[in-house]
Amino acid sequence: MVGRFLPIDGNTFTDSRSGDRDDYFTNLAIGAALTYRRFTLTFRTNFVGTALQARQNDDDYSVVSVSWVF
Repeated sequence: MVGRFLPIDGNTFTDSRSGDRDDYFTNLAIGAALTYRRFTLTFRTNFVGTALQARQNDDDYSVVSVSWVF
């Protein structure tokens, strides 16, 4: 089995663009959800460690979603 991280490893072809990366990096997701009647508000933050060797900053991001059950 082969796992690829396409933004860094490039495509499955050997001549596609890619970058030098660390074999292991951290990824932590923390979130919460609030439900009121038929609505749900969800918030999640992902903390991603440095995957590329040339970059020193992290690629953290957050997601907010609202859902309604009908």
